[in-house]
Amino acid sequence: MAQIVDGEGFPSLRLLTSEPIPQNRTRLYPATIQQFLEYYPSLDPYACQQAFDAWQEGLPEEKKAKHYDRAFLGFASKWVRGKV
Repeated sequence: MAQIVDGEGFPSLRLLTSEPIPQNRTRLYPATIQQFLEYYPSLDPYACQQAFDAWQEGLPEEKKAKHYDRAFLGFASKWVRGKV
């Protein structure tokens, strides 16, 4: 079976959800998702990403993450408290 890939070379998330993917959404690298799942196997990295993106939206531009994936993993370490 051929893998469906989007224009940027990422596997298509349309296989997982019927909702359209927002075009302005930052994508996590597959290695970041894998690392998240190694640390927190029972949690959803995309739910954490939604919380991270909502938190980022409330920050002034100069405070927003310059290294998205690294900042995401730092945020995740706090987000998971009480969930695992």
